[in-house]
Amino acid sequence: MSHIHDFTHIIVRDATENNLEMKPELKEHLPEDSVVISTLLHDVCKADIYKEAIKKRQNASGRWEEYQGYDVDYNNFPLGHGEKSVIVLLRMGLNLTDDEIMAIRWHMSAWDLSLQSPEAKGNYNAAKERCPLCSLVRAADNLSANLLERK
Repeated sequence: MSHIHDFTHIIVRDATENNLEMKPELKEHLPEDSVVISTLLHDVCKADIYKEAIKKRQNASGRWEEYQGYDVDYNNFPLGHGEKSVIVLLRMGLNLTDDEIMAIRWHMSAWDLSLQSPEAKGNYNAAKERCPLCSLVRAADNLSANLLERK
């Protein structure tokens, strides 16, 4: 399971244990299937970008040593991060809902907008307003990337 999926379940479990309830008007916009699909598959775009490579680092005595690591290569299918995940999933035959498409497409939020047009920024803002799943996936992805670690 991915960190983001784990984190989403932690949020839901803790809310339930503390007698917190989701806003009733949001429940219909956050079906469990959509949360699972979006949190588990939002980064499918990364499946073919990591390539084994020999790296160099200094060891404890200050000497350079080689080690096996990875480089990133975007040449196979160079699209935007979220867009690529959506396209790959649709090509695999997954029937995504509009909300799942928006949540996966925009999970990088403003980090993905710096070089884009005002139209793209407007689309992002409209997706946030229309689709609570966008906010959930974006927040859980950010928090899980920065707070969770496997033991």
